[in-house]
Amino acid sequence: MIRMFLCKKYFKYQNGMGIILKLYEVVMNFKNFEVTPLGSAVLSITPTNNLLVSNIGSSGIDGVMVNVANHTSYNVYFNEIPAIANGGVLKIASLGKNAIHQTATTNESLTWYDPVTEKVNIGFNMYLMPKNYNLFGKLNGVTVFEFEEENPVYETPQPGIFWVVVGAIATVVIAGVAVYTALKPCHTNIVDKEFWPNGHLRREITTTIHDPLPYEIIVKGQTYLIDNWGIKYTNEFPELGELPLVYDNSALLISGYNLSSFEITNIV
Repeated sequence: MIRMFLCKKYFKYQNGMGIILKLYEVVMNFKNFEVTPLGSAVLSITPTNNLLVSNIGSSGIDGVMVNVANHTSYNVYFNEIPAIANGGVLKIASLGKNAIHQTATTNESLTWYDPVTEKVNIGFNMYLMPKNYNLFGKLNGVTVFEFEEENPVYETPQPGIFWVVVGAIATVVIAGVAVYTALKPCHTNIVDKEFWPNGHLRREITTTIHDPLPYEIIVKGQTYLIDNWGIKYTNEFPELGELPLVYDNSALLISGYNLSSFEITNIV
């Protein structure tokens, strides 16, 4: 069942930049998740019951917001996105909210076509990453590769811009155009928490996974056949002292540049 209603929304990033949703915009319930159009995007349901996000222009802010509050993990399944091979860009940003209702971007990935290499690149915004993170790939549940990487911009102040500069995006995976355009990618985000005996948060482990059908990717110059790859990192907190200001999952922003449209087939 698709439920629609009208609402007035305003969303603000931690650095002061924001996306303003249209006044009295249509909010839909898709697969039991509230979804709201961003920028000039239009949401509709296809005859196959997919969520169509259309009218994706060149502003960089057109897309959809998925309400993932109270979810420690979620999976978003896409249909093929062939427009990326023609110069389109897909950005997926996870947003969190803390105990005093501040919101901030906690994770951000971009997928784009590089005309020089004629490959599709997938990278992450390093300004949002901790000092170290793991990059891994699996096939049939068996680890194919795992690298511990160091964040090159860990101590560099983040610029106050909305659409992140390319220099802040570290390419971690490269795929052939024909291979990528045939995929129906899945974006998964998982946050696991461990606590000290006194109840204080001890560590927070974040895993972001891309989980398509088996395909070949290039990592650090080597080609691997995988069906599951992603990044994983841990934030550690002391047992004593002030409680950390932790950001729990709040929303997922999926936006694009010159994609025209994209389809989401499921959210779980």
